[in-house]
Amino acid sequence: MHPRLLTTPFFTLHTFGLLLASAYVAGFWWLMREGRREGLDGDALASLGLWAIAGAVIGAKALMIARALPEYAAAPSELFSLSVLTSAGDFYGGFIGADRIRDLLPPPSRPAVLAHGRSVRARHRARPGDRPDRLLHGG
Repeated sequence: MHPRLLTTPFFTLHTFGLLLASAYVAGFWWLMREGRREGLDGDALASLGLWAIAGAVIGAKALMIARALPEYAAAPSELFSLSVLTSAGDFYGGFIGADRIRDLLPPPSRPAVLAHGRSVRARHRARPGDRPDRLLHGG
């Protein structure tokens, strides 16, 4: 993989950053599409998606810094450097951050969105002989 897709005197487009942003956009689009199909509130879903993305980014950076804490303790100014800002972070921190962000959602919308997700999964349980495409799109 090429580390840089486009380099200009003013801007560099990194491959991983573009792919990560594409994944966030695709995941958000899928969340909204499937949520509307199931009759869920679009505003609550948009809030959930944006908070999950924010939690993933913050969690990834936090765990990256925690894993290299002795290095950052020796040079605290590195915490605010461009290298920390442009780094991808730690995958597990992003996963944990996105998962834990649900505790910050307002209580009225949290149970409705998350509980409905459990009921949708229960209705679409895979059985022997089921085709994966039919599980997602009905049939």
